[in-house]
Amino acid sequence: MLLYGLIVSATITSISAQFYQHGTGRDKSCYMQKGIALKWVSPFEIRGEVIGFVEGVNNSQDYYPVALHPYCLYAHIAVTGTHVQLILEQWNHFDSILLLATHISEVDFTVELTAGDVRLYGCTATYRVILQVHPKISCGNKTVMVLISYRRPRTKEIDPF
Repeated sequence: MLLYGLIVSATITSISAQFYQHGTGRDKSCYMQKGIALKWVSPFEIRGEVIGFVEGVNNSQDYYPVALHPYCLYAHIAVTGTHVQLILEQWNHFDSILLLATHISEVDFTVELTAGDVRLYGCTATYRVILQVHPKISCGNKTVMVLISYRRPRTKEIDPF
C-alpha cells in the first residue's frame, strides 16, 4: 500500500512538473502541449485507472492534483473514425469535484500514447488539464458514479493551434 502511494505521488509530481512547463496563457500552453490533436489522432481506445490528474484555472501557474487513491477514478477514452468519447467514473466514493466537467466542451485536447499509458493534455483560455490513464483496474466496482460522459463527432472537435 505504501509502495503504491509512493508510485502515485511520483507520477503526480512528474505530471505536475510537465504541467508547470506548459505556461500560463492559452496560446503558450496550447502550443506547448505534447502529443497529437485529438481531432487528428489515429483511432484508439483505452479503459483503466486514472493514475495522474492535475488541473488549473485562469492564468495561474498553480495546479491542483486530484487525490486518486483509495478513491478510484476510472476512465474510458475512445477515438473512432467519427467520434471522440471520454467517460470518467468515480468508483467506491463520491467526493470528487472536477473542473473538467464544466470546461470539457471548450477544451483543446491533444493525446500522447506512451508504452501502455495514455495522457490527455487540454486547455482553454481559462483552464488547463493533464490526465494520465493506465489500462488496469484494481478498484473493485462496489458503487459507480459517472462524473463525465462526453461524446462528440470528431468534426466538431476544436481545431488545434
